[in-house]
Amino acid sequence: MDPVLVAVRVLAPAVTGGGRQLYRRLRIARGAWDAKAWDRAVRNLAADCEALRRSEFGWIDDRRWMRATEAAAEALTATGCLDARVTLRQAMDPGRLAAHVLALDERRPDRADVRDVPGAYERIVELACAELVACVRRSPEFPSAVAVEQLGRLERIEQFVTPPSDADLLDFEQRYCAGVARTLDRMELFGVTLKDPDFRYPMSTAYVSLAADEPGSTGTLGTRIEDVLAGRRRVLVRGEAGSGKTTLLHRLAVWAARDGFPTRLSDREGVVPFFLPLRHFSFAAADPGALPAPENFLDHTGSMLRAELPPGWVRDLLRTGRAMVLIDGVDEIPDAQRTRLTDWITELCAQYPRAWIVATSRPTAISSQWLATEGFVSVRLLPMEIVDQRAFVEHWYGAVRADPREGQPSHDAYKADLLGKLLTYRHLRRLAANPLLCALICTLHRERRMEVPADRIKLYQAALEMLLARRDQDRGVFTPVAAALGDRAQEAITQQFACWMVRNGHSEVPRRTAEEQIGRYLARTSRPVLAPAEALDYLLVRSGVLREPSPGYVDFVHRTFQEFFAARQLLEDGDLGLLVENADADDRWREVFTMAVGLARERERDRLIDELLCRAWSNPRKRDNLLLLAADAVDNSPTLDPKLRASVMWGSASLLPPATVEQARQLATLGEVVLDALSVPKLPIHAPTIELAAAVGGDMALEHLAGFAELTKDAFIWDADDLIRLLLGAARSFPFPAYGERVLSRCHVPEGMSVGISSMFDIEQYSYLNPVPSEVVLHTADWATGPPADFVSSLRRLVVEHVVQREPAFDFDLSHACPRLEELEIRLAVPSGAWAERLARVAGARDVAGLRGMLAETGLTLPWGRGRTLRVSLTPTEHNRRTRLYLFDWPVDADE
Repeated sequence: MDPVLVAVRVLAPAVTGGGRQLYRRLRIARGAWDAKAWDRAVRNLAADCEALRRSEFGWIDDRRWMRATEAAAEALTATGCLDARVTLRQAMDPGRLAAHVLALDERRPDRADVRDVPGAYERIVELACAELVACVRRSPEFPSAVAVEQLGRLERIEQFVTPPSDADLLDFEQRYCAGVARTLDRMELFGVTLKDPDFRYPMSTAYVSLAADEPGSTGTLGTRIEDVLAGRRRVLVRGEAGSGKTTLLHRLAVWAARDGFPTRLSDREGVVPFFLPLRHFSFAAADPGALPAPENFLDHTGSMLRAELPPGWVRDLLRTGRAMVLIDGVDEIPDAQRTRLTDWITELCAQYPRAWIVATSRPTAISSQWLATEGFVSVRLLPMEIVDQRAFVEHWYGAVRADPREGQPSHDAYKADLLGKLLTYRHLRRLAANPLLCALICTLHRERRMEVPADRIKLYQAALEMLLARRDQDRGVFTPVAAALGDRAQEAITQQFACWMVRNGHSEVPRRTAEEQIGRYLARTSRPVLAPAEALDYLLVRSGVLREPSPGYVDFVHRTFQEFFAARQLLEDGDLGLLVENADADDRWREVFTMAVGLARERERDRLIDELLCRAWSNPRKRDNLLLLAADAVDNSPTLDPKLRASVMWGSASLLPPATVEQARQLATLGEVVLDALSVPKLPIHAPTIELAAAVGGDMALEHLAGFAELTKDAFIWDADDLIRLLLGAARSFPFPAYGERVLSRCHVPEGMSVGISSMFDIEQYSYLNPVPSEVVLHTADWATGPPADFVSSLRRLVVEHVVQREPAFDFDLSHACPRLEELEIRLAVPSGAWAERLARVAGARDVAGLRGMLAETGLTLPWGRGRTLRVSLTPTEHNRRTRLYLFDWPVDADE
């Protein structure tokens, strides 16, 4: 067969079809179609193909040449509609159009039928595209069509790039921030709604500030998280499940949205928050475009405003340092995909070095040195001590509506009873150290008429029983779906779904996937009459355990519930080997294992602990982590073989004294028996040892810490100073005044030791020290009116740390409170600019009256005017820097 005739027959439909597509692409009228011109174009193409074969592919026989021609025609035909997928430049550039056609050919040139004609297939496509474009360009209407197309594009570009006015930008920012505040300024008790199904309370009412450790700190005295965050642009917040990581990010976002940061965080004033829960984003390697670009930062808290997003608005905020990116749940990204997440955050830091970034994770998921090279500082949320727990209960009962019932105790009686139980029962204090569990304790205490569970497992069981069954029953809520599903089937489906998610490493799944899984579980029930979508809707609305955090996605209201359900299902399936094998695989499996130990029957529990110990002793590299995991799991065990308990104790003793504070808390789960394995207190004291005793609690821990206090009498000044600070930090773990009388009163305070006071609790515990310190660091931001006069009146040296604000929040008057004061140091956190320049001039001139006036403007009245000389040093510093500039130090006579 003549190759020219073959080309005409095969290529003609594809080329003419492509020509018609380009005519529509350029809006060239149908009447402009010249069939004869296209016939000539096809014949020209056939001649060009024959010339190509003679010059480059003479070695190919007719059969293989026909296959190459047919493949080229198929590629042109498979391209489809050119008016939607090619740009004008592609359509009119033969090379670009050919590349586009080849890229869209799903079968590609390496398929079997053209593999033996390398190059021929592509070259024929290139010739066809060149002839196709040339023929379109010859159309009389082509120039006018191009002009119309270009004008339309210019109009669209002009609409897109016209910058909005400053008023428009401000309006958008205000509406976005208002939406963030509405979305995040609320706390839910994980579906526990008491009588009101819409029960929520604002975070601004219920939020309790958490304690965190400073970077590099070894002490047990935590610093308020707001102080730790102050001045740091990139922070990694690590904390256990339910420790308040997400709540902290919500609080930061609400503060930013309402421009209401506390004084400590005034360096963040004016920032715009972007809350990014990572479980809502895909990090699969097959979907590289799913990582959130700046334009997608609004997806969770501002999706309704996406269509109005001003071009480049988010990037401008990031570039200028007015954006605060809150990245929640690094641990919820599977290990295999975490490298992509790290690369994404690294690039975000490189492109926008001035942006504020706070990320959260569970401690075992990533190292404390994660992204340290990018400037991230790792801080750790500490468990709530008794003082924080009491504040939490006060907030909780202050937010919950009083509901007096006939014959039942009053609202205040419930609160007083729970506060008393926290002081009395050590096991309850250990549970309430976790904010999530503390909230559940408050709820169950009220729902069960002042009864509280004795351990963690019983606490979860009681909470889930209330959420899944009793909640609707107690309120008299019955629905057809509930009747069709039944309590046991509802629980079984939720449990199997949770186990599937843990097995596959999911924290959140698309709704369609959830429906598919629930459909499989429904088919195994005795009542498979419900549609999967209907059953899922019921669980989302009524169970209080599942939720739809964003449209089209499903997750558990807290990962702890997911892990609890998964542990129970794995035990029912008899997958003990899987539990042991994956116990240390990641943070998710660790929690599942410890809960499984608490839920298991006696023989199963013994087997789990025994096999885990076997893994520990056969794997030296993982031994310490596995032994700590065994100790943690034993804490959930109501019973255990005495030999196994002794083995866990003996193995844990090899880790004493603990190397880190985290390790100390894990060892503390063994109880008072671990204190027997500690050596007699002696110097030098390692901070985790104090933390271990504080976490164990009880009378034996008090006696152990009292032994540490006795060491201060013979210690060097600096050793005694450090030890007393550690013991002061541990005070929050014990009821007062027992701790003050049995521990702090035995401390010998070295002369010149200074202490910081930020609350009445600090003053109460310092009063037990012997002698009471006469040097105090006072943070004015922590006090509304100042400390009691009888405490301040005995001071000889006072350090006042004061933050200069635009308007004073209160009047802090020390003018009549310090009759014995000999030395005063004022550390001013001043804003840069005119105020700092004015202060420098006044200080340089030693203008006492001017200095007093300036400080009075900030709400600080100093103890001058008492007819004596007071040595004063002034230390100004920018709030977001740690360096201080020493300005002057001179005697001030009140008679000047």
